[in-house]
Amino acid sequence: MAVKKSICLLCGSEKSSHQLARHRNESMSGDVGFCKACLKEQIDGTDLEKAKDMMRLMNIPFVSSVWENAVDAGGKSIFSKYLQLIATKKNYKDFADSDSGRDTKVTGLDEADANERIVRWGLLENEAEYIALEASYNNLVAIKPPSTVLDEKRYAQNVMIEVQLNKALKSGSDHKEVTALKKLYEDNLKALGLDIDAASKDEEQKLGVRIRNWETHSPIPTDESLSDVDNVEKYITKWFVNQMKRVFGRATEEEINELYEDE
Repeated sequence: MAVKKSICLLCGSEKSSHQLARHRNESMSGDVGFCKACLKEQIDGTDLEKAKDMMRLMNIPFVSSVWENAVDAGGKSIFSKYLQLIATKKNYKDFADSDSGRDTKVTGLDEADANERIVRWGLLENEAEYIALEASYNNLVAIKPPSTVLDEKRYAQNVMIEVQLNKALKSGSDHKEVTALKKLYEDNLKALGLDIDAASKDEEQKLGVRIRNWETHSPIPTDESLSDVDNVEKYITKWFVNQMKRVFGRATEEEINELYEDE
């Protein structure tokens, strides 16, 4: 029986299951993942920003204090040590979104906004990064507003996949890596109902619902300028209806005066 293999999103190579690290990103299909060798190279270096990016993509919380403890502990793999340490923290044991331990280095925001951004994106170095991420997130919201907290988290995950794809394109990464990231990004959009075809269909459905509601609850509004274009209704009302009402004493003063007005 052939061993099922998945494509590593970092190197673009096919890897068996025992070569892949576990992650918490439920939006990713089983055909892609992160190989342990790449994670060791990407995360166990001195580039902390790269470590944070990887944590977000894997949907694993990044906590500065725990990371520093893992670095101080040494060993062959800082990443493996970090996972061991973070697993013992009750606050993060069942964590479902990347976080930074509620560090507050975001400037120009009140505490509530700062906390909201940190919970969504983790701790970033400057506000420009938050602005870029929030802009991408809001673009998705404009297409289809998230209906649940889980949807909000999945939208944020999609934005982080887009970030990784853009970085891979800019750095001239291997074709397999770019292709795998692009497929993951597009599949994720489809799963969220945010691809172009789904968005167009959803908009058509919304229009249909609006028309149905109009017809159910009130008549469709008409353009007065297109009503009684030939003045037939006005003629019948004046010279027959109002005349009969006058004969039987039911006409108003205004209706009687109209009988003597020139056309």
